Amino acid sequence: MVDVRQRVVRVDIDVPFELFEKVLREPYEKAVRAVAESIGLKVESIRYYKSKGGNTHVYITVDKELRGYEYLIVQFLFYNDHRKTLHNTTRYSSTGEPLD
Repeated sequence: MVDVRQRVVRVDIDVPFELFEKVLREPYEKAVRAVAESIGLKVESIRYYKSKGGNTHVYITVDKELRGYEYLIVQFLFYNDHRKTLHNTTRYSSTGEPLD
């Protein structure tokens, strides 16, 4: 397996970007910071992007390198789309490919 270490956790949220920005951004950010703190991480930055499909992508930079399943667990805890998390976990466990 490839030992991939990442500090940027990429999160796919299946909510239209405009709705997310208007209603969910502030509570989401508070929740992510609280979750991170509870598991011993510090959030350094959070960046929001509109996906090609119009939904929300979030890039969360944390203060420690994460690898393998650790990255996947943190991605899940940061509210990543569950189907995407399942896909990433299956791919990583069977091929060891870098995570997205």
